[in-house]
Amino acid sequence: MKRKLNILLTGASGAVGYEVIKQLAKKKAHFNVTAFDQKTQQSKRKLSKFRKDVQLIYGDLRKIEDVQKVTSNVDVAIHLGAIIPPLADQYPELAWQVNAIGTENLIQQLEQQSPEAFLLYSSSISIYGDRIDSPFIRVGDRLAPSEGDAYALTKIKAEQIIQESKLKWSIFRLTAI
Repeated sequence: MKRKLNILLTGASGAVGYEVIKQLAKKKAHFNVTAFDQKTQQSKRKLSKFRKDVQLIYGDLRKIEDVQKVTSNVDVAIHLGAIIPPLADQYPELAWQVNAIGTENLIQQLEQQSPEAFLLYSSSISIYGDRIDSPFIRVGDRLAPSEGDAYALTKIKAEQIIQESKLKWSIFRLTAI
């Protein structure tokens, strides 16, 4: 019998994360899923329906001790946890702490506890800046976030941290959702 993959999903109560957890829960015969998210009334309400299908762990990406609890024996980490606009625009330091430092914490702990893990990371096309005049993005286009776009800067830093890590990884850049 084939071993179940151990999947860590960060940001499970967000727009993308919620869609991912719904799909993973349907495939629970193939995966052991740990969903890691901030403990808020909204996340508890949204994720409670999955408590029989996945392991729910609440914590904060900014706290290394919280991240340590979920990074052992991980085969695949789907990292969707982030502060996004408009909150990222209102609180750029919070966005930096969660998006950049939180990603660094996750990478550090995966490297230590699950060095063979594969990381999937959701970035953003905002790292290319305003593309109204040239909307088609090509491989090799320079990263040029719009002036004052703190969120894009956090995503660029997180990508850099991932690319410099020892993990196997893939970064996908989402458009507006």
